[in-house]
Amino acid sequence: MDEFWWQTLWMATATVVIAYPSMLFLGSISVQRPLDDTIIAFDAVEGSTHTLTGTLVVPSECHGLGARVVELEAATSTYRIEFTTWQEPYRDCPRTRALKRFRVVTFAPENVQFIATFDGDPLDLHVIEHRVQ
Repeated sequence: MDEFWWQTLWMATATVVIAYPSMLFLGSISVQRPLDDTIIAFDAVEGSTHTLTGTLVVPSECHGLGARVVELEAATSTYRIEFTTWQEPYRDCPRTRALKRFRVVTFAPENVQFIATFDGDPLDLHVIEHRVQ
């Protein structure tokens, strides 16, 4: 029985010695999306004024963030928020992602649907609505 426990200990040690470095190596080369494609926006609705606020991931600290709202279909009350970025000139920044806050005010009827794009790519937008009294 003593031989069984030595073999079990040896196999467990070998498994850990092989698996841990493999996990570190394979985890570091895994494909990572450049930007998160899901954002949460808080919509404060006061009458026909919608104020959407939230946070978005941009490519670097040197990138500015702009937004505009476009009405897509009046019949379905669908609005698209188009987020765009630009790199600030004359600044060298490391390509580390950064968080930027946004605040968008638009005038729309109640019960509208918002969708979003980021530099032309679609975003998965989740809107949490709050009625202001």
